[in-house]
This record gives sequence, C-alpha cells and structure tokens, in this order.
Amino acid sequence: MELLLIRHGESTANSSRLTAGRLDVPLTASGRHQARELGMHLPQIMARRTIARVISSPLARAIDTTALLQLPLQPDTDSRWMEMDYGDFDGLPIDSIPAGFWQRWMADIEYAPPGGESLMSVGTRVRNACHDIVSQGYKDDEIVVVVSHVSPIKAAIAWSLGAGDQMAWHMHLDTASVSSISILDGKPLMHRFNQHYH
Repeated sequence: MELLLIRHGESTANSSRLTAGRLDVPLTASGRHQARELGMHLPQIMARRTIARVISSPLARAIDTTALLQLPLQPDTDSRWMEMDYGDFDGLPIDSIPAGFWQRWMADIEYAPPGGESLMSVGTRVRNACHDIVSQGYKDDEIVVVVSHVSPIKAAIAWSLGAGDQMAWHMHLDTASVSSISILDGKPLMHRFNQHYH
C-alpha cells in the first residue's frame, strides 16, 4: 500500500506570514487553484492504483483542499493529523514571536509554547496514526490519501525514515505538495517528497 500525504493549499495565514496551528483559516484563491491543479494530476500520481480511504485533518484549510481534489471517497477526519498547536503564539505574525521561542523549540523537541504542544507530541500522535493505517491491512495496489499540514507530514516522513522528531528541521514542504510512503512487508519506505504540480 501507499500512504499519500498532501499538504493543504495556501491559506490566508500562509500568505500573511502568520503562525497557523489550530487557527482555522480558509484557503486563498491561490490555495484553491493549487488544490484544483493537484487534483488534476492525481490520476497520474496514483498510476492506476485504487484509493481505499481518504483522511483529512478537521481544520478548514485541509477539508477544503480535500474537496477541491475531487477524490472518489468522502474523507474521514482525524485530529491526529491536525497542525501543531502553537498555543498562545497561534495566529501571530511569525516575525513578532520572540527569537528565544524559536531557538528553544529547535533545540528541544520536548519544549512546548505556552498552551501549545511540543514537536515530540506531534511526532507521537502522527506515528500512532500511521501505525493504525498500516494495521488495517490494505492491499499492495491501494492508496490511503491523507490531507494534512506541514508538521504532521514531516513527522510521518521522519517515521518512515526511522528518524527522530528533530528531523523536522531538516525538511521543507510547499503548500499543496505531495509526499508518499510505501509500505512493504509492513515497513515504511519514503517514496516521494515535496512534489508539486502548480
């Protein structure tokens, strides 16, 4: 089976350079265009394999991206695929957040902003979600599509590589990008990373 991981299209928070963890913001016109463009390329990406399940973060930018992809199945929502919770810093301009926060966050995977969650917490919930998907016993030619956010997708890629949560700082994901993990004999193998079609 393959786990196809899609980051949502550009949101109003992305375009305004705001932190957007649990902040429920809509897609921009560009983000909607990105999602539609990606949807047109999905048949080629899937190479005649069957979509067995669609999972989305419950946040609007992911739900709306999922709808614009025009997939054949209705999505299940799973909060484990939500973006990291920035707590008190959610919705703030990125440049206004104290430099000490970023330095500490990048140095300590157990550090969480006030009222938020740590990188380790994101990694734990995403690994659990990935294990649950793998345990369902999907066939080799089946795909599970997950529409999510930058931090959970990075966590899933780190899981596929057998790497720690700190690996997130060594990756960049564009909006409306596709990454995928193949599951061979029950083990994950990164197949593609940060491909986009807009």
